[in-house]
Amino acid sequence: MGKKEVLIVLLILIDIILGLSFVKFIIPKITTSIIYSSPEEITISLLSQENDVISQIAPKTKEITNISFEHQGNRIEFISLKPKTFNIKFFAKSDKDFIKTDIVAISWDVDFEKARITLKKRTDEEINVIYKCKTFDFNKGKCKSEWIPTDIEFEQTADSITFEVSSFSAYSGGTVVAPFFQPPAGLVYFVPENMAVPGYCNTTTASIWVNTSVALSAGQLIFHYDPTCMNVTSCVVNSSNWPINAYSLRYGTTAIDFANPFGVGPGSIHIADITVHCVDAKSNCRTLIYWNTTNSYLQDTNGNTIYSTFNNGTFICGKLLKVNKTVWNGTAWVDSLNTAQVGNEYRFKINITAYTNLTNITVNDTLSGVI
Repeated sequence: MGKKEVLIVLLILIDIILGLSFVKFIIPKITTSIIYSSPEEITISLLSQENDVISQIAPKTKEITNISFEHQGNRIEFISLKPKTFNIKFFAKSDKDFIKTDIVAISWDVDFEKARITLKKRTDEEINVIYKCKTFDFNKGKCKSEWIPTDIEFEQTADSITFEVSSFSAYSGGTVVAPFFQPPAGLVYFVPENMAVPGYCNTTTASIWVNTSVALSAGQLIFHYDPTCMNVTSCVVNSSNWPINAYSLRYGTTAIDFANPFGVGPGSIHIADITVHCVDAKSNCRTLIYWNTTNSYLQDTNGNTIYSTFNNGTFICGKLLKVNKTVWNGTAWVDSLNTAQVGNEYRFKINITAYTNLTNITVNDTLSGVI
């Protein structure tokens, strides 16, 4: 390459370098933004069977509250509800002849203390049972499991029934159909059924038994009692019968879960032993030990429900009967009267406090030589 060509190349390189010094580099501007999402709005809606919104409540906070909905003779009121989004429906039709009222159902499980329900009757027949469906198709309005009769108490008028529940899926009123008049296939009971201790801080034991006409495979048994009178201090599940088991001892409530995939029975089957303890410092209380028949259940080895009768128990701490006799002194009832005179009339009052059921009561009051 000659000098001339070298010079030209150098001039070109110098021009390129000088040109780059004037290049404006543009750095893209990066902008950021923070998106703030508002808390999820809670809506509780009453829907028609076609899923149209009839009425709606949108609680402003998640604090415990009471809400109610009413439509065409049906009503539901939730007491101490923990708000969350869910829907409620009243269904006017059922494919079961023994369902004689409208049906109420909710779309999701919710936490509440109790719900008071009024359902419109669809017949002039007398309603004699409340039915519950554990697995309900909220969209189609049909019970996917089966309608199970409960022992829920209810009030009845010519047009409706009213009752209270503490858990939810779907409920209705109806009449007991023929299969439920048959002898029960299961019996749940305490041994002994009537428990007693002499006084405060004393304990006793009882067993829980089930008698079934088929093999028992699994179940849950829940019972309640007055926690100001007694509590359950221990529970020992029969692990030989129930290798899978669990229990919880809560204030006023005991729950026992048990299972054996191979089944036990039929016949008399031991579930567990419990220890009960008197907590009444006055040593004069009585409490019913009653089964939660709504949430308790028994299943056979095919997973079918074993319809059962539940026999409640009782617990007595201290004396069954207390008698208190007083005399009127003109201004108050007192234990004695040292101013009494022969020939005058005096009024007496006898208070009888019984911690058991009394029938055919006879009171024989024999006066002593002093008042």
